[in-house]
Amino acid sequence: MKKIITISRVLFILFSFSLSSQTFEVKSIPNPRSANSGFISDPGHYLQSTEIQALNTKLIELENSTTAEFAIVILPSIGSAIPKEFAVELFNYWGIGKKGKDNGLLLL
Repeated sequence: MKKIITISRVLFILFSFSLSSQTFEVKSIPNPRSANSGFISDPGHYLQSTEIQALNTKLIELENSTTAEFAIVILPSIGSAIPKEFAVELFNYWGIGKKGKDNGLLLL
């Protein structure tokens, strides 16, 4: 049940928070793999640390069992950037997924 609540909270945040004056660019987003070997980048601090920990645990389990890398990025704004183009640029900039495999996923 906690897993459903955490995922629901992430989805709620993704669709409900208002635009902030802080706009992010691809190169300014903290890469969670470099920072803490995790998969969640939440520079606006929308999630609680326990939620980030729970999600990271599940995503690490996913990587260990399938080799897939699933990154989640929660931002207040990407300004006037086109979301799909922004996500593709971030995906490529971070190099999500294993080299030679099609096993990376980014939820922006």
